[in-house]
Amino acid sequence: SLLFGIGWGIAGICPGPAVAILLTGRWQVIVFMLAMLAGMLLFTALETRRNH
Repeated sequence: SLLFGIGWGIAGICPGPAVAILLTGRWQVIVFMLAMLAGMLLFTALETRRNH
């Protein structure tokens, strides 16, 4: 949750509205969304590894 808050603060974009802003094509939002998705995938991979 700490990393989430820091990322949100640095980017200045809430993850929910970022999906809508993504349609504007601004590169900053695209980078934000890619980083957010990468973090989600990394978390899933680490949790799966920890549970096995």
